[in-house]
Amino acid sequence: MRILVCDHVDNEGLDLLRSNEFQVDDEAGIAREKLVQKIPEYEIVIVRGRTRIDAEIVKVARKLKIIGRAGVGLDNIDLKAAKDAGIKVVNTPGAPTVSVAELTVGLMLSLLRKISFADREMKEGRWIKNELIASC
Repeated sequence: MRILVCDHVDNEGLDLLRSNEFQVDDEAGIAREKLVQKIPEYEIVIVRGRTRIDAEIVKVARKLKIIGRAGVGLDNIDLKAAKDAGIKVVNTPGAPTVSVAELTVGLMLSLLRKISFADREMKEGRWIKNELIASC
């Protein structure tokens, strides 16, 4: 099966697909016009948030069986057009879990230590070290 990758996907993921005998064409950043020309040759397309798979693209994608969204949202894919064409749409909702957890902990630490407040004060020329120490 041929896979067209339209947006950046880590090489580890592409290598995993290749090691399972898929033919992977990495066209990260592909322009819409080129996508419309190339997609009829593929059974699978992988996108992230940049590439829109709309009804026009689904219509010309005669061999397409799967649209894979590397990420959570599906707002860049015309789900009705895909369903009507018998194309399965899948995503990776668990993929950002670690990143979201790390961001959450980082933001909590930032709030606890008043980092954004201290940054703003410093940029305005005020050194408030003692105020920050007293509030911890």
